[in-house]
Parts: sequence; structure tokens; C-alpha cells
Amino acid sequence: MGGSIIRDNYEATEKALRQKLDSVTQLLCSLCGHLEETSQVSILETIDNGKLTKWWENHKKADAKRRADQIEKQERDALRKQEEQRVKDVRDKVLKKLTPEEKRILGVN
Repeated sequence: MGGSIIRDNYEATEKALRQKLDSVTQLLCSLCGHLEETSQVSILETIDNGKLTKWWENHKKADAKRRADQIEKQERDALRKQEEQRVKDVRDKVLKKLTPEEKRILGVN
């Protein structure tokens, strides 16, 4: 039972840290985005030897990839649903043509 308490504490701590990290990331994104929009992005180069600029560029690339992956998944899901509906429609159309006896023999409803 002790392992469960430790596990619960670990998971709660991890969740809290992730929330804080997400909050800081959102703030940094807002700051960097604002600086970029106001043509003051060069200020980022002066912070910690340009590490913030590197982080911002990597973050934008990762964000773009995440969005592209999300769109791709949505498209795959939509195609899958269309195919499932097409198969259902064909099945229903074929079943309408069968007599009750043929359906019984085939074991379909």
C-alpha cells in the first residue's frame, strides 16, 4: 500500500509541475510572439547568449509540426468514418435485397 501513496504523490507532483511548465511556456510564447510582431525579436538574442531565440525557433517548429499532425489525424479520422459509412450503406443495400430466409441462412439481420 505504501507504493500506492508514493505513486499518487509522484503523479500529483508531476501533474502540478506540468501545469506550471505549461503556464511558463504560454508566457514565453506570448512574450516572444509579441516581440516578433513588433519587430523587436532581436531582443531575444541578448538573453542568455541567444538561448531564448533558439528555444523560440524550436518551439515554433514543434508547434507547427504538432498542428500539421493534428490536421493529418483529423483527415485520417474523417476518411475512416467515410469508409465505415460507405461499407454500412453497401451492407444495408445488399441486406434489403435478401429475403428473410436468405438472411436466416446467412446468419445476418
